[in-house]
Amino acid sequence: MGPLKTREEIATSLGVDECKWTHEMAGYLAERQAAAGVVVTSLYCMEGTSTDSGATEPLVVAPAGKDGVAAPALGQSAHLFEAVIECRAHKTKREVDLLRHNIRVSSDAHLAMMRAVEPGMFEFQLEAVFKFWSQYVGGTRQQAYTYICGSGANAATLHYGHSGAPNSRQM
Repeated sequence: MGPLKTREEIATSLGVDECKWTHEMAGYLAERQAAAGVVVTSLYCMEGTSTDSGATEPLVVAPAGKDGVAAPALGQSAHLFEAVIECRAHKTKREVDLLRHNIRVSSDAHLAMMRAVEPGMFEFQLEAVFKFWSQYVGGTRQQAYTYICGSGANAATLHYGHSGAPNSRQM
């Protein structure tokens, strides 16, 4: 995946003052509390639920009560979630341009699938056409969504095509 960015490069790209790795959070919080002479009572952290596994995991993974850091209340995630959602609603020109490019590539990849489909093909073969077109022609390495290449009854299944329900039916 190439060289990892430094914390400073990540902070600059995100426009934030500091960036810490998750394994550094406990020590960082302890230092900040000691310097300020306060105890952290709330730690706002995002958590996400995997639609495939159903598991809910915090995005801040270092235990807050470790290494002498007072365990903050973690039941505050709704406030941060609302703030992040609001930030995601506003796009820079670069983000809008990238979204437009990816929409064009995805639209063209759907057309390529329509041209390639034949009786007897498997859904995963159409998925491969989509992936190939997107990367080879459109230059995209990843998509923002799971490929749904359902046919027959699978075509009516919302979010079909993930690891629990692969694009495996023969058409």
